[in-house]
Amino acid sequence: MADARVRRALSLAIDREALAARGLDGRAIATVQMVPEGFGGWDADLPAPRPDPEAARRLLAEAGFPQGFGLTIGCSNNRYTNDARVCQAVGQMLTRAGFQAKVETQPGTVFFPRTAVGRNDLPLMLFGLSLSSSRDASYILSTAVHTRDPARGFGQGNRGQFSDAALDARIAASISRMDAGREAALRETMREAIAALPIIPLYNQVTITAARRGLPTARGWTSNWWPPTPAPRSPPDDRDTPDRTPHHRRHTPRRLGRALRRRRPASPSWRRGAMPSTPAAPPASPSACCSPTW
Repeated sequence: MADARVRRALSLAIDREALAARGLDGRAIATVQMVPEGFGGWDADLPAPRPDPEAARRLLAEAGFPQGFGLTIGCSNNRYTNDARVCQAVGQMLTRAGFQAKVETQPGTVFFPRTAVGRNDLPLMLFGLSLSSSRDASYILSTAVHTRDPARGFGQGNRGQFSDAALDARIAASISRMDAGREAALRETMREAIAALPIIPLYNQVTITAARRGLPTARGWTSNWWPPTPAPRSPPDDRDTPDRTPHHRRHTPRRLGRALRRRRPASPSWRRGAMPSTPAAPPASPSACCSPTW
């Protein structure tokens, strides 16, 4: 996987449109970019490439593998939408392009500890990333592309151990910009990262949500703190006295407050999690990609 020609062959072997249409039942958008449309750094002039198995075979021959080689694709089978089905489809596509692909699916409780940074033993794996933390390319570039550097907070999600010092410098420079040129810098840096193929973006999964009319909701939520604006206070019940009503119930409708109380974790870290905001942009859909191991 250290040879860029092999990584390009992997990318050319995969039919992203077929994965989105059949593997995900049309509930995904094929892409080669690391962020979805609407995020900072997204490039309208960078469409998803068409599959080309013959070009993939030529690249493998140039890299010294005219007969291809065997590799195992690791995937979860209960974490993402149709993850096992997508993994099997990718394996078939790679086989048509000259790879001898073996698909290995596992429950998430086995797969994710096995593929943790520093412990991964798979040459290729399918995983998803949630990109709502920064709503631009800075998060995935600093987390999944930059060389792992725990002291500086880089590379926490670099499961394939990719490393490129020149690209690291570009990432650090672009994500630290706060002027009008930030988005253009992120876009250019993402283009360089896509060319290097530390990960192989496949699709953006579409999030489908629905709610019945009249369902009570909490008002005044923000993306990083909750709730700043009190909503009508719910009356106490026989389990809570008026002066001891928990904070998370004090500002929410009664039924929602009960659900939140049951689900509230022991750690206060839940306060830092992303919460729905009104009005705000739609929630970001997770992106799926393959990560070669170096």
